[in-house]
Amino acid sequence: MRRSYSSELTAIEGHPGEPLIEHLWSAAEEAEATALVTSGAGPVRREALRRAAHVLGAGHDLAKATPYFQAHLRGEKVDPALSSHALTSAVIGYLWARDEIPSHETDPLMREFLPLAVFLTIRRHHGFLRNAYEEASLDDEDYDLVHVG
Repeated sequence: MRRSYSSELTAIEGHPGEPLIEHLWSAAEEAEATALVTSGAGPVRREALRRAAHVLGAGHDLAKATPYFQAHLRGEKVDPALSSHALTSAVIGYLWARDEIPSHETDPLMREFLPLAVFLTIRRHHGFLRNAYEEASLDDEDYDLVHVG
């Protein structure tokens, strides 16, 4: 399906020459399709899994929209801590999933687990998942990076 976007949205790139919005939509569609094919067995309701997959796909690179990452893509010198996108995208994904999933999942444990799974998956979507407890804990440096206000 061909989508149309404002010039402001298409100017934000995920990779050189690729609009971030198109990358996120494609990833969301692929994640949802995969979830629908693989869901049905196990403790997670199908619609909750589909929505979690959508958040994963659509949210995994959201922080690439920051001016810091966009400057990095243009080849400008930027503090790597500011141009890194995984942690900020993971926090956004967690909050989005936390708000999105409860109305589609009846199991209270799954309502708590799925947003955490979204966070961990986005945070380490380029690899290197370590101890889940450590990954889900923000240290002072992480907190300073994502704290707003």
